[in-house]
Amino acid sequence: YPSHLTMDQYGYLYIMDANNDRIQKWFPGAMYGVAVVSASSMYNARAIRFDPYGNIVVADHSADRVISFAILCPPNATATVAPIPLPVTPVCPTAVWNQTYSVIAGSSGNLGSTPTTLYSPHNIHIDTYGDLYVADCTNHRIQRFPRGSTSGTTVAGITSNNGGSYSQLYYPTAVYVNPSGTMYIADWSNCRVMKWQVGDPLGYVVAGGNGCGGALTQIYNCYGMFVDNQSNIYIADYQNHRVVKWLGTNTTSGILVAGGNGLGSTADRLNYPWGVYVDSNQGVYVVDHSNHRVQF
Repeated sequence: YPSHLTMDQYGYLYIMDANNDRIQKWFPGAMYGVAVVSASSMYNARAIRFDPYGNIVVADHSADRVISFAILCPPNATATVAPIPLPVTPVCPTAVWNQTYSVIAGSSGNLGSTPTTLYSPHNIHIDTYGDLYVADCTNHRIQRFPRGSTSGTTVAGITSNNGGSYSQLYYPTAVYVNPSGTMYIADWSNCRVMKWQVGDPLGYVVAGGNGCGGALTQIYNCYGMFVDNQSNIYIADYQNHRVVKWLGTNTTSGILVAGGNGLGSTADRLNYPWGVYVDSNQGVYVVDHSNHRVQF
């Protein structure tokens, strides 16, 4: 049951193979993957990201924590520093990762709603300053942890207070933060995506929000999304077995991108998609969760 994926600068996919407690690296065109992280101590992990140093960061959902696996580039590897506000060690071509993790947010197996605890974190985002954003799902909030800190601040939603108002979230399952500090939040039970400026007390709807359903003006639960540099939102529309694209210039309805033909395992169907990634050539990769595959 794959749950999430990301890509490095060489075009290699990294897939969160949740039920196998591992992260698989798939080379372009390969028929099989290589486990780069295999940790039985991960417990129903849901999402992966690279931090600005190339470390792999994981939302370890059922352990109520976020963990990091340090990158170990071989000494003779060459890495190019990217022009962002934090010194960076990008993923090197032959990178390996330390199999011993460190906890960077939350407390292992100790759920809670304090600034230092999490409750079923579902997704993460790391901005160019190294700050960590966590979709703290069952606390109905987004937490921001400054780089190096294990104490978070609520930047969207109201802790332990779910609802459908513009100041509330109801099981947030994904978060993305653009370079200007604007958050996009998949609000699972409200069947909508919210756009929310860090520091504001409320957000507004940019996708869905018209009840849960199958029309192109609706979404029906979302575990994963991707926001491109044009502010277009690609949504893994879980219950509708499809991926839809909501243009940054149109918050009224989406455009069908993949699936939409009902549940199935043929090339034109999806089975409860969980994640989506869009590469620099606009190629769309879909985590087809219940089909145990990634579709392109």
